[in-house]
Amino acid sequence: MRLVTIVVLAISALPLTAADPLYTQSGVAGWTAVGAGSELLPLNGGINFAYTISPGSRNVAYMPVAGLSFTGFQSMRFALTTDAPTPVAIMLSEKKPGGGNYTAVVWSPGKQAQPVALSPADFAITDGPTDPVDTDGILDLDQVESIAIVDLGQFFTATATGGAPFHVRPREGRHFLFIEGFRLLRDPLPAPESGVVDNFSRLAPAWFTPGEAVIGQNNGTLKIAYRQLTEEFVAFLRQLPKGDYAGATHLAMDIGSARSAQLLFSITERRDGDKPGPRYNADFLVFGGTQPDHRELALDAFTLDENGPPDPRGKLDPNNIQSLAIVDVSGESAENTLTLHDLRLVKR
Repeated sequence: MRLVTIVVLAISALPLTAADPLYTQSGVAGWTAVGAGSELLPLNGGINFAYTISPGSRNVAYMPVAGLSFTGFQSMRFALTTDAPTPVAIMLSEKKPGGGNYTAVVWSPGKQAQPVALSPADFAITDGPTDPVDTDGILDLDQVESIAIVDLGQFFTATATGGAPFHVRPREGRHFLFIEGFRLLRDPLPAPESGVVDNFSRLAPAWFTPGEAVIGQNNGTLKIAYRQLTEEFVAFLRQLPKGDYAGATHLAMDIGSARSAQLLFSITERRDGDKPGPRYNADFLVFGGTQPDHRELALDAFTLDENGPPDPRGKLDPNNIQSLAIVDVSGESAENTLTLHDLRLVKR
């Protein structure tokens, strides 16, 4: 795959309509743990998913949705707590064969509850080498057969000894993921404007790192506090749900950095059948300071990564983007904070 407190926080105070929920969690009923040594433990009406991470581990908590009128699904809400900062994927699996897997990734700060609210539009198809190919490339709600929750940190552990092109924080050992107040609702979330990649309005950040950082967003701004490294690159990633970006010529954003930083913006396209998608890169310098700069990166300025898969089309396709990455390649050792606001694909 490329390419989650023990108290209910603001979730209970979020405005909802009077529509009846499709599903309301009741302890561990209906959920199953998969993975050696993994288990589901009831805790305060929620689910405490305990699991052990080791190289090659695949620990998943999942729930079949047979019997639910899943076509009425408009939003998903819950509170998530992990014992350490980590990215968590929520996966919707369609019926096989013919169906695909769709995920939304959120960042959990660790040891505190993170409210999460997601809509179907937040889910992107997974297109790793072992993922099934969806015959129509669209999330069909009437075909969803299960929901799964996965700590993505376990997939990075195997590459933490130098197999990755960027810094990875190993997470071997016993961990837990606590889910409370999980609900599937008929109440929709606000739809983003046309061309918007991320307006940072969701409760939980969709950006994550395989390394170490403090990631949060508020009032439409993403903030990432991390340490620049001298011998390793530091990467921050986001998968991109399918959208209509046809004709876009520039990637526009307001970006700031507490220190001057040499950054690489990397765009990976979706795979074509069993062929991995190509990767395009553009690097730029962000000057240190308290005020963000408005930047517009021309898509024509992105060059094909020669260390990645070839592109038979020979050109970056904005309508086929699978994931984005910002990589700090400064090669310095210092504490830094990046801020990002109003990220969108635009036509100039």
